[in-house]
Amino acid sequence: MSVKIAIARAQLGTALDLFIRDKDPFSVHSLACGGSEIVEGLAKQADLPSISTHILKTIPNLNVGKLKRLRNQHWNALKHFYAQDGQDSPR
Repeated sequence: MSVKIAIARAQLGTALDLFIRDKDPFSVHSLACGGSEIVEGLAKQADLPSISTHILKTIPNLNVGKLKRLRNQHWNALKHFYAQDGQDSPR
């Protein structure tokens, strides 16, 4: 568990540092999404509220699936060469 916390902390800390210095927006996005996904999992496992919990309470017409799709749409494009729709075309 402490390894996952260390990974999330490193990813989010690096993303914040790059963001504050207005550097490498692609890395900021990738690192922030990766770190936040780990934090979400840790919060869920510990039965603690997370930013997603707050977002879902604040925006009533949003559900978990749509929230994940919104987060992943650009993150997946940064992580993968091919589209996730089963086609062999690059993004």
